Parts: sequence; structure tokens; C-alpha cells
Amino acid sequence: MTFFGASIPSIFQETNEEFAIAKADVFLREGPSTSFPVLGVIKLEDTIQILESDNSIWSKVEYKGVIGFTSNKYIEEIDYQPISKIGPELSSEKGMNSSEQGFLWFILVLTFLFIFSYSAYRYGKRVRNKHTTSLLAFFGGTIGLHRFYLNQVWRGILYIIFSWTFLSTLIGIIDFVSFLLIDDDKFDAKYNGKSAVNYGEEKLNWTKDINEVKIDSHNFSVNVDKKEYQEKSTKDDLKLSELSKNSNESENFSENDGIIDVSNEKINTEIVQEEFEEVPYWPHQYIYSYEPINSASNSHKRFYSKYKSNFLNGILLDIKSNTNYAFILHFDLLNDFQRHQDIHKLLEQFIFLGKSCSKTKYYNLHALIDRLRTRNDPTSLEMLQKLENPSYQYEVGFSDYDPDQYKLGALYKSKLKLSNGETKLLNKFYNSPNVFNSIEGCCIAIIKQYLLVVQELESNFDKAGGSLNSQIKGLQRLVKDHYKIGDNFYELKYINQRVQSETYLTIFKRVENSIRDCYRHNRKISDRFPYSENKLNTNFEELIGKSLDVIIEGLKSKIKEPDRPTLLELNSQNVNRWKFEFDLYKQTLSKRNIKEFAEGIIFLEDVNQKNSNIKIIFYDASKTVSKYSKVLSLKYYVKYIDYDLKSDKVQDKQLTQTVKKILFETESQFIEFSSIIDELKKGGSVEDALNKLDDFYAPKRKKIILNSEEIQVVESKHSKTMHILSKYLEGESVEDNKEQDSKNESEIPVDEVIINQNKEMDFSGKITLSIIQKEFLLKIANKNFSINQVEAEEFALKNGIQKNHLIDGINEVCFDVLEGEVLIEEDEDCYIVEESYYREIVN
Repeated sequence: MTFFGASIPSIFQETNEEFAIAKADVFLREGPSTSFPVLGVIKLEDTIQILESDNSIWSKVEYKGVIGFTSNKYIEEIDYQPISKIGPELSSEKGMNSSEQGFLWFILVLTFLFIFSYSAYRYGKRVRNKHTTSLLAFFGGTIGLHRFYLNQVWRGILYIIFSWTFLSTLIGIIDFVSFLLIDDDKFDAKYNGKSAVNYGEEKLNWTKDINEVKIDSHNFSVNVDKKEYQEKSTKDDLKLSELSKNSNESENFSENDGIIDVSNEKINTEIVQEEFEEVPYWPHQYIYSYEPINSASNSHKRFYSKYKSNFLNGILLDIKSNTNYAFILHFDLLNDFQRHQDIHKLLEQFIFLGKSCSKTKYYNLHALIDRLRTRNDPTSLEMLQKLENPSYQYEVGFSDYDPDQYKLGALYKSKLKLSNGETKLLNKFYNSPNVFNSIEGCCIAIIKQYLLVVQELESNFDKAGGSLNSQIKGLQRLVKDHYKIGDNFYELKYINQRVQSETYLTIFKRVENSIRDCYRHNRKISDRFPYSENKLNTNFEELIGKSLDVIIEGLKSKIKEPDRPTLLELNSQNVNRWKFEFDLYKQTLSKRNIKEFAEGIIFLEDVNQKNSNIKIIFYDASKTVSKYSKVLSLKYYVKYIDYDLKSDKVQDKQLTQTVKKILFETESQFIEFSSIIDELKKGGSVEDALNKLDDFYAPKRKKIILNSEEIQVVESKHSKTMHILSKYLEGESVEDNKEQDSKNESEIPVDEVIINQNKEMDFSGKITLSIIQKEFLLKIANKNFSINQVEAEEFALKNGIQKNHLIDGINEVCFDVLEGEVLIEEDEDCYIVEESYYREIVN
């Protein structure tokens, strides 16, 4: 049995070729490494032929006529069972009769019909050509293949239904003749969904100025001088007639026919984008050379001529989605290059062509690289080196992907107003973000310091008669020698790029560690040259590392303090970072600088808002300041409770017994403070709690209500006694006493009065001290306001009282006069009294 002139069993032949299917979209590269350029993308579930698979990681494959390498990780080999064996197996089965075999052949025929019809339908969705349609009508008209090709599915099905009759064959022959005779423009207008441009009747001027010419379907009006219009129209008619003449003489459109050659002129890269009402539709097809233009329609040829002419004059015509024109021009420019051999001109033309059609960029680049590799002049070698750099490819327009998009130079160029040189220094490596450099303030500090360090490093090498670049090249040679890299172009390129990138990254990491140290971020990162071989690390240290470390240490003074947003992030990462500053405040704390300590705590609170341990700052501050300011200590504890209630884990730490003894003189004070804390825990306002503490230690006075009637009764009862006392008091000379006291005071020095006062010392009328308390204060004053704890203990025992009770009693009596300050303080092994406080309580 035959089908379309071929024996069905012979269609399927056994093969030893290996095939695989793609498990995901995967790149097809020029060589077995990710450093090789990408040739294309193998789509998911596409079938590829495996040519070589010696490598366990990469395989050499063929995909859609392109040979390259792809990763074994993303492909899966598939087994083909030779279909040619199906026939014999079926025929050898016992009991299979002729009707069953006929049914099987019928199924096969239907399968072939479906495959051919679907293939024609799919191909026709991409491109519809008059000549292809004619051939399909002649050879496959019986089953309506030409109708499927034109996407007329139902008509095609009707052809198949009546294919057993002579009728469908006859209609197929008629269709063949009609498609063969139809005009190209009419075919495009009818089956490609685009109207053709009528050049003969409307004489459409492709270079018209829209502001000067207005066209309708049959005539046009011109807003210019009549003579100027006639001259312009005559020129256009001559051009169109020449094009029509060439088209009629020959259907073949060779390289030079109808193409304006301005190869001696330098291309104008300034884009002048012009749009046309109609661009002859050209269904997409794969273009592998200049030849497809020869089989194109006349309208396609005429438009392409105008497209190239404008292109060479620096004008880009909008070809919309008709990419065939751009790819034809791609090969046309390569043909022109064979004559003029001007590689700079080809570079400019390909860059310009990429702006016209972005899909040509990849092919333009690789065609240019291929030709550069055949040239050995210095200019071509330099251009080749640049074009192989992905960053340069993006910069000049050969690629839409910016490889430096996420590198530090590109990210911070605008923000830090970096120069091009500084940007390139930061784009030489990709820095992996971590918890430290992901903080913007830290990253900016590293970048600024890195640029300073590299500048200083280059300056030092220049003074020594070398350069940083020469040192890097020395490292590259050592690495290539160590790994025995041969002359393979791609391996050399990969190693050179890697060594350069890792050198600058190592410099950056060492600068980062210096910033971490200055910002008190204890955790450090590895800043060794990233090669496991100690010899290579030693080479790096000798060439660059030692000088680098000296420069980094010398430039530490240039590092600026972190700002508030940076401190917030640093303190959130290192919850104990605040202790360094707190210890500084604690060491300098005294009665004289309590204000400075309080301001320091305010600062720590501000920059630790994201710190989960912010409450501990106030708990420690409350303990520390309790000896110097009771009110401030209570306020810090209230703040601790407030932050503790807001935290994820409530600790509710209580004041220590030592601090309680200092802060609360009576049980009633402790109870009152506890009630304030309880109210805060129940949802009260922290501001209200803090306000209540302002007068916490103020004396609590009872309100006295006088009864005027009872006062009158007492006065009348004791009136006689009051009269007698008044007479006695009137007989005393007050003025004499005042003069005598004044005389005595003038004769005795003030210091002597203070130091030599005895048990009759006169203290402020606001306080009442016992004789023992006065003696103890006098003893301290006579010892330059400082007494050893042992002496204080002996004095207390001698007078039958405990030392702590004696000191606490004095402090309690003097508390109100000193406005909440402590008179006697403990300082290591001594008790001290502030002299100014002592003078304040002594008249």
C-alpha cells in the first residue's frame, strides 16, 4: 500500500540516534560551560538530538539545526521503539485476519491525514505564500491540504470526506490553477489579512511630509507651490516606473538590484522614526540568508528597497511586527561588508539595526564577533574584547539585559553621584548581601571607604612604578599556571574575569570588616582571597594584601559615625550593642553630671527603638542612678515596666533589695510606688505614671480645720495667764542681745565657727538633728568631709547605735532641705559629704 507515492512501512525506519526531551526551558550554549555565549533557548518538552555525551554535566546536542551544548541536568533521554517493526509483529500474530489488518492500515492513514493537515494548518498560521498554496493544491488537493494551509479548516474537512470521489481531486486541480494565476498583492490582501499598496494608481509617495500631503482613496491635494509639486511628482513617477520595470523584467531580486548602495557614506545614527499608513504584511519566517527576498512579492521588494534606502540615510521606518525585513537587511549588510571591509561601519550599522528591530540584536552581535575573530589587527582585537563583555554589549545596545543591574555601581550611581570610573570599580564584582551590608547606611559607608582605599592603593603602586592592574594580571598568570590553563579562548577569558572580580571583591570585604569594627558589629566575614590553595593566597598577600591592610588601617579615621537609621538597624541586629555607650555613661556618672547621664539614656532609647532588649537599658539605668537621684531611678523603672509590657516576653523583673533600701525610706513609700506600677500594668498611661513621680518624695502634710467657736472659748478661759506672760517678756532688752551677738560673730572667723562647733551647733531651722547626729557630722567635716567606714562603725558603737541607722537617719532628716539629694554617700571604703550640701544645712 502506498500513500502519496511512498510505501507506508518505509516511512518509519529504525535509527541508532539518541534523543532527549527538555525538562525545562534551558540555554543552548557555544561550549560546555556557563561562561560560553548563549545560542538560543530549548523550550520545555522540546525534543533534541544528542550528538556527544562524554561529559557527565554537559552534552553536545542539535536543536532546530543549531549545534551547541546544554546541561544534562535539564534534559532527559528518551527511548524510541522502531515503528518499522510494528508491521511484522502485527502480521505474525496468530489469528489476525485481513479485515483486522485493513482496519489497522485505515487507522494509520487517518493518523497521517491528521498529521499532514495539522502541520499545514500550523505552518499556515505563521506564513501563507501563493506558490506554496499552489503546490499543496496540486499534490494534496484531494484531501484539502491547501485549505488547511489557508486555515480554512472546515473546507479542508469537506475535502477529506469526499476524497474517495473524483470530485475533490478535480476541485484541487482547479484551485491549483487559480492560485497559480492570482496576483501576489491580491493573494496577500485576501489570505494574509492585509491590503496591498496600489503603487500604479495612487502613486503613493513613501517620503511624503505628512504636513504637506493629504491622501484619500483616489486623489490627493498638496499645500505647496504648483511648480514644486510637479517637479516632485515627476521624480517620484520616474522612481516608481524604474522599480516596476525591474520587477517585470525579472522576478529574482539579487543583492544589488533595486538596493541603493551608500557604503562609502558614514551612517547617521540619529533616529528619525517615520510611520506609514500601510506596511506590506510579510508573515514571519526563519531567515537564514538574503535569498528569501528573491521569492517575496513585488510589494515586499519595493518596501524593502525603501526601508534599506532610509536606513542607510539614518532614518528608521516603522516595520511594525514584520521582522523579515530587518533580518533580510542584516544579511544584506553582511554582504556589503564583504566589499568595503570597514568593521567600524558594520558595528554602527548593526547597532542602528538593533534599534529598528530588537530581535536582530543577538544575531548582529554574534555575526560581528565571528568576523572580528578572523582579523588580527589591534583595532579589531580591542573591539572583540569589548564586545565579549556583557556590560559593553548592553551599553552599546546589543543586549536588552543589563548584567550590572544589581551590582553596587549601578544601584548607587545616582544616589552617591558616582563618576563613570567609580561606577566601573563597583561593577567589577557582585557582592552578596548580608545582614550588615544590607543596611543602606552601612553599605554606603563601605562603598565610600572602598573607593578611597582603591584610590590610595593605585597611588601607592604608581609610586612604586607599577599599577593595581599589573598586580591583578600577575595574579591571573599565577592562577592560570597553577590550574594549567591552556590556550582555550573561553577558559582564558573565564579565568581572567574570575581573578579580577575576586580581587576587587576581596578588597571590598576587607573594607567591610574595617567598617564592622568601627561600628562595633562583632561578627566578621571571611576576607581571604577565595582560593583553597594556600600558595595562591600567599601570592595575593605578597602582591596586594599586605599593602591593602596597611592602607585600610590608615584610613579608618575617614569613616564617619553611623546616622540614626543605621543605628536603629545595627542595634536591632546586635541587641547588646548599647552596653558599650552605657558603660561610658556609667563610668563618668556623679552628682555633678546626672544631666549628662540622663541625656545619654534618652539617646540610647531613641536609637534602640527596634531593639527587643530596650527594656534592659532602663532596668540597668534605674539601678545605676539610684545612688544619685531617687526620682530619676523610679522613672527609669517605670519606663522599664512600660517597655516590658510591650515586649514579646514579659519578664517583670523586680527592684533589688539594695535599690529598694535606697529608694524607699518608709513602707508607705514602697506601697505608694507599687500602686503606681500596678495601675500601669492594668493599662494606665506611662506619662501619668511619670508625672506622679515628680512629687513622690515631697512631704505629705495633713489638712487642719480650725473651729473658731472653740478658739474663742479657750481665749476667754486663759486671758489672765496671757496678760502676765506678756509683762515678763516686755522687760527683756532685745536690742542689747542683738548687738552682743553681732560683736561676737565679727570677732570669730567663719571657718572656725564651722569646724570648731561643738554640741551647740546651729543647724537650719528646717531640720532637727540629735546630738549624736550633729557630732557625727562635725567629725566628718573635721576630716575634710570624708570618714573611713571603720571609724564610722566605731563612733556608732560608742554611742550605742547601728552605723546604718545613724547614716540613714541623717540623710532622711536632710532630704527635704537638699531637695531630694543624699547628704552622706558611700564611696568605696569611706563615707563622704558634699561640702556645699553641708554648708546649706548649717546656718
